[in-house]
Amino acid sequence: MTAWLLANAVPFDTPLPGHGCDDLRPLLAMIGDARVVALGEATHGTSEFFTMKHRLFECLVQEKGFNILAMELGDPDLSRIDAYVRTGQDVLEAALGGAWSNHCWMNTREVTELVSWMRAHNQNPGNAPQVSLRGFDVTFSPTALQEVPLYVSTVDPARRQRVWDDLDCFRQGMADRENYPHLDADTLARCQKGVEAVYDLLLAQAEMYRAVSSPEAYDAAVAAARTLVQSEQLLRLAGDYSGAMNLRDKFMAENAAWLLEQAGPRAKIVLWAHNGHIQTSSVVLPLREYPPLPPEEAGRTFIPMGVHLRAEFGDALMVIGFSFQSGHFRAFPGEGLVTITAPELIEFRAQPPLPNSHEAYLYPQGLDRYYLDLRALPDEGVIADWFGAARHFRTIGSIYDADDPEVLSHLLKLPEAFDIVIGFRETTASRTR
Repeated sequence: MTAWLLANAVPFDTPLPGHGCDDLRPLLAMIGDARVVALGEATHGTSEFFTMKHRLFECLVQEKGFNILAMELGDPDLSRIDAYVRTGQDVLEAALGGAWSNHCWMNTREVTELVSWMRAHNQNPGNAPQVSLRGFDVTFSPTALQEVPLYVSTVDPARRQRVWDDLDCFRQGMADRENYPHLDADTLARCQKGVEAVYDLLLAQAEMYRAVSSPEAYDAAVAAARTLVQSEQLLRLAGDYSGAMNLRDKFMAENAAWLLEQAGPRAKIVLWAHNGHIQTSSVVLPLREYPPLPPEEAGRTFIPMGVHLRAEFGDALMVIGFSFQSGHFRAFPGEGLVTITAPELIEFRAQPPLPNSHEAYLYPQGLDRYYLDLRALPDEGVIADWFGAARHFRTIGSIYDADDPEVLSHLLKLPEAFDIVIGFRETTASRTR
């Protein structure tokens, strides 16, 4: 394994952006003609993951014409930042303030520097396309509830009250999310009908609304209305952990594909999300992973966004997982997957890799940072057998339980989950903005 890794993994100089693309050219060749590139992360709070994704996005824009960066956030939450990136509207701090308020693991200096680069690039793109910042996640966003009626009142004032009334049921339901699935059937039907009616109105009046406002403003309003329809369906599944996970990832894949479709046939998109969402293999949920949930959750299958994207895009999708052996990161302290303190991110040092895990063997001496094409594995022999076995692979999200590292890993056959893996022997925690 050591000899094969040293012969096949490609070292690179630095994860820091602004250092050109020379040492990443083999990686760009691996990506080839892909139109969708999904970039993962093994934690939501590692500096090197964020800076490397920034650096790679720069190269994909300049060398391969990518023009959309879409994050694991709701599109309405990113609307002000996208406006800043595209037009300079608003100042950076004001644009960032609202979007990151509910996503503090993204509220980092690394991501702020990425947004600043995107704005600077759009002011002088040269031969590369201008870029936009979008979101593909499903969020219970008050922003969407405000933006849709506001947009309709601008383009079609006569229908503003109708839209406000249609959304009123779901607006009240969001105020008590835990109780939402237990509302009576008539109320649930009214809430669902209301959000769907607003979405249908926007689609039916597409030509008029685009003409009165702009294609960008119309697309943003439709994205917000889609978020409301999806979040209403998702809210019905509160308490059904695996069902909600699967529906969320299905919607995320649909939203990513929709963003690409709306941008036109020449558009190319980079997706920024956790490894657990972009991976292209399903995961069976072990009982021990979910202590607060009922036993019937054990054995259910989680189908990530990446599985749906692979079915949609085939070889036009490139999935790049990020890994580390040791280092620091930021997360909420918790037990299992449950936060046990007030929501404040703190810095952790990762526990040593689990025995026989992927991380335990992917970092031989002399290989500190590298990328590896998992599609180039041999078909048979020791290496093929090794990678063909399911092994633990870290998947630390926004919560970390230092006493139980196994709870924050998935059993994966790495080549089934990712096309390429980018690895760091040692990492540091993301920096607060």
